[in-house]
Amino acid sequence: MPTALRYPSASAYGELALPAEPRFLEPGRGRIVREGRDNTLAILSVGGRLRECLVAAAELEQYGVSATVADARWVKPLDEKLLSMLATDHKVLLTVEENSIGGFSAQVHQTLLEGGHLDGIGRTPLVIRSLMFPDRWIDHNQPFLQYDDAGLNANQIVAKACATLERAGIKLSEDVANDDRAVRIARA
Repeated sequence: MPTALRYPSASAYGELALPAEPRFLEPGRGRIVREGRDNTLAILSVGGRLRECLVAAAELEQYGVSATVADARWVKPLDEKLLSMLATDHKVLLTVEENSIGGFSAQVHQTLLEGGHLDGIGRTPLVIRSLMFPDRWIDHNQPFLQYDDAGLNANQIVAKACATLERAGIKLSEDVANDDRAVRIARA
């Protein structure tokens, strides 16, 4: 039986303008897009959620969290040097992807485990959480609403970050304790 899938076209977030001279992107090399002022939280994005991660990082500032945002750029090969730096320099790592269970975040977890970043030897173990498409059907809708249903929009990234930071024993500013919206989203 013939079948057709249609994916809506949309703008991807990246460079504002194409460079005059083409630039080679080395396979397997990510980049830091936003440098946090402290070593509390790193958000590692792959795919089309980078803009939402940057919006979330800006919103986290009001809660006293200055997040580093990195763009993995490649699912494979994984930038192990960037990943090691994020894991070594931060207490909490949040991965955000448009894949499902067993995708990019599973590879990140395995690499960190094999690299000794999760065992706590010589330091507090890294706390890592992932946002990805859930293992269920997402109904056809406008892309923003599908991402909202999947929990991959900026406010949901903020809520996951706040809940993970609190679980890791990191105090947030008093504003987050009084923000009913963040608490509601975190508990959902």
